[in-house]
Amino acid sequence: MKPLMLVLLITLSCVQLAGCTSQQSRADMLIGKTTQTELFNQFNGFAQDYQHFLVNEVQQQQIQNWPDDITIDVFFGTWCHDSQREVPQLLKLLSYNPNISISLVALDYHKSEPLGLAEANNIQFTPTFIVYRHGREMGRIIERANSSIVKDINQMLML
Repeated sequence: MKPLMLVLLITLSCVQLAGCTSQQSRADMLIGKTTQTELFNQFNGFAQDYQHFLVNEVQQQQIQNWPDDITIDVFFGTWCHDSQREVPQLLKLLSYNPNISISLVALDYHKSEPLGLAEANNIQFTPTFIVYRHGREMGRIIERANSSIVKDINQMLML
């Protein structure tokens, strides 16, 4: 009976580990600097989540009042469930203020890309949104916002 339990335990462990790995091969992911158009064209889930995310009027007003000298670097993985949830939301929010500059950098499983931008910015988790004002880092949203993306950025900007 003990050998059967051991085999069952090992089998269940293997199934559980297999469920934690991504089915996406390196060839099927974006890596490096990219654009919203490229992201949406290649990864329909990001585009669909962007379309379905609703921004209320208060959030729209707050975003429209953000200063134009903000830039946001977005480090994400097309394979990462947190990125799949958070990046479309950020992009939809930023659509209400087209003056804000955004840089999308897609990472591989090792949180790296050819230009070394992730390493230079000490990216350890995805997604990571780095908010800059006048070229100075104001703060980061790592994996998910504390309150909401809008509230967290408002706090960074002290609005």
